[in-house]
Amino acid sequence: VWFQRCSMLPSSAFCIRDDQTAFEAVKRISKNNLACLVATNGMGRISGVISERDIIRKVALLNQDVTQVKINEIYTFATKLATVKPSDTIDQCLEKIGATSNDGYLPVVDDAADLVGIISVED
Repeated sequence: VWFQRCSMLPSSAFCIRDDQTAFEAVKRISKNNLACLVATNGMGRISGVISERDIIRKVALLNQDVTQVKINEIYTFATKLATVKPSDTIDQCLEKIGATSNDGYLPVVDDAADLVGIISVED
């Protein structure tokens, strides 16, 4: 039941290739009223998460050009990223959010580790 809200958007709404610019991420975040996006590599696998906070701290505050900085230069890398499955309980999700540096976001993946959604602590 908790996963229902995640599945309301197609995965393309909350995904972005990690070789795109921070500006492309800002546009997608704004268009879909999100706080973060899941970044994928050229093979479509999760490579990290890019959040509004990443863009503010690592681009805007450092006076970097948002149209030149690539997502893979500033995101939270997948190796540091916790994920959950649709079958995980809310308590399990909250535990993972609290134990990671995901900025309060968890990609939801299926058994093949393919992205099916994203949740936040606010959900």
